[in-house]
Amino acid sequence: DAKYACDASDYTYEVELEEATITGYTGDDAHIILPETLGGYPVTAIGEEVFRNNTTLEGVCLSSAIETIDRYAFDGCTSLERIELPPSLEEIGMGCFCGCVTLKEVHISEKLDVLPDSCFRSCTSLESIIIPQNIAVIEKFCFSGCTNLENVSLSGRLEQIGSYSFYMCNSLRELYIPPSVTAFGTEAVGFIPAADGTSPSSSDGFTIYGERESHAQEYARCNNIA
Repeated sequence: DAKYACDASDYTYEVELEEATITGYTGDDAHIILPETLGGYPVTAIGEEVFRNNTTLEGVCLSSAIETIDRYAFDGCTSLERIELPPSLEEIGMGCFCGCVTLKEVHISEKLDVLPDSCFRSCTSLESIIIPQNIAVIEKFCFSGCTNLENVSLSGRLEQIGSYSFYMCNSLRELYIPPSVTAFGTEAVGFIPAADGTSPSSSDGFTIYGERESHAQEYARCNNIA
């Protein structure tokens, strides 16, 4: 098993209302455990772009007090294979794990209600994802470019799937969309680049499953998807 390092001196942070937000990381370990406290203050947030383009990081264990991960915090961490989002997590920012091309496994917190714009965009090694029950909105481009994504389980409380959320998910051949979903963005699911690369086209052989007279059925009909 890999050894996980936890060295408080590798981090910079800010304190507000007696809580610490990590603002920078200077370490070079492949596997890290985020400190529970910094300067005696509980660590509750990871700031914007803290680990962005860190190509060394392979595994991250987040503390149980983390409530927020800001935008682009792990964007471009091309060696990151696994991260478990703790039950305490309430908010993640845009592009948080975008371009994590070796990310194979992620467990999404039950407290989240929105998966933001480009959150897992171009995570080309991700093969399956379970959307927890509290998720109401999947924003645009969330899983766009996840070319190896084969299995997606959507929340029964999901209400919106944003534009291009599952665009270019070439390995996704079928998707059950619950009747709770009432809003679809442009080409939200079932589209890949056209052969000539000029514009999106519906994915041949892709099937949407849903309930009769549902918005999913209407989306499939309007987009010529089975």
